[in-house]
Amino acid sequence: MQTSTVVERIDALVERATGIFNPPHNVVDRAKHAALMRDMAERGWQGPPLLVYGENAITGSHRIGAVSGVWNTECIEVAIPYVEVADLCVEFGISWDVVVESWAADSGDITDLSQRLADMLPAEVVDYLGMDLH
Repeated sequence: MQTSTVVERIDALVERATGIFNPPHNVVDRAKHAALMRDMAERGWQGPPLLVYGENAITGSHRIGAVSGVWNTECIEVAIPYVEVADLCVEFGISWDVVVESWAADSGDITDLSQRLADMLPAEVVDYLGMDLH
């Protein structure tokens, strides 16, 4: 269960963009993707923010695909809320540089990076950002 304090701490870091981030992987659940597209076309972005590392997303493949799909099929621009992973790490007392150095020395796979970070963050943060789906 997410506490309002965790959500408030993350939401305080949120920025918005109208560009597309590089997803961590391709869309794998077509039904989820289609449902997100329908919802975003009607209501805009309703879910948690993306967690990003520059132009690369660590979370949100289906949400990114839905934003792109809504733009390509209906010309509807959806603002994307996002949090830079370095800012999130500062907020929760994690050294992002150490995480990246360890990750790069081992595999360099984005899923592995997400899992390493998820292991260090409070469970409520992982749940809210959707990091447990990788």
